[in-house]
Amino acid sequence: MDSENKYVLVESFLKKMNWTAEELERFLNEVKEWTKDREYRKILREREIFSKVTTLLVELGVSVKLRGVMYVREGIVYVLDNPEVSEDQIYNYLIAKFSSTPVQMKKTVDVNIQKIITSDTTLFEKIFSMPNADYDTHEHFFKSIAKYLREVEKL
Repeated sequence: MDSENKYVLVESFLKKMNWTAEELERFLNEVKEWTKDREYRKILREREIFSKVTTLLVELGVSVKLRGVMYVREGIVYVLDNPEVSEDQIYNYLIAKFSSTPVQMKKTVDVNIQKIITSDTTLFEKIFSMPNADYDTHEHFFKSIAKYLREVEKL
């Protein structure tokens, strides 16, 4: 849109709203503040989720220093945000995010999931004793952990 059309649009908006240019500027500044506040809350929420998932993985006996745990953590966070995704969608997301190959990604995630399954912790029993919780596939594993975080941790 060229400058003249923008001017006409703003002028007609000001007339319709019965505002001065200063009132419009004040309103636009308020909108900027609302957006910043919303973005800040979103960042805080993402950090809270990341922290809770990391804590959960540590409680399940996994070292968060391993690269594969990063994949598992991201997979859980992705399923928290997208509860109806398939295993293929989870892996496509992880592969794109970490620039990995499908074979390497699945192998690394599988090794870390096996560590969690064999961790023999009370938390593991608590998570996977919930109705419909299962770890027979990676998809079920991710969804069961996400379900636990949603229902118990209120994420």
